[in-house]
Amino acid sequence: MVSGLEVKDSSLILYLRDPFYAEWANMLENRTGISNVLNTYVFLPGDFRFAILTDAKKPEDTLKREKMMRRYHTLKKDETYGTE
Repeated sequence: MVSGLEVKDSSLILYLRDPFYAEWANMLENRTGISNVLNTYVFLPGDFRFAILTDAKKPEDTLKREKMMRRYHTLKKDETYGTE
């Protein structure tokens, strides 16, 4: 889900792959929950800020994945051929 993380001064930036999760995490109650969890485990300065951004996949990555999945399904069909 988290594809990257960046820290700048007192700011934390989370990069999420899926826009749905980025939108969900940016809801007020979820941002508050994330802040509370962070505050439980690490010291957060008074001017701490964090952002949640979408790290949209490149179109060619999506095409490669689709091609890989087609080949995978073809191989799975070949494995089961004759076992019926």
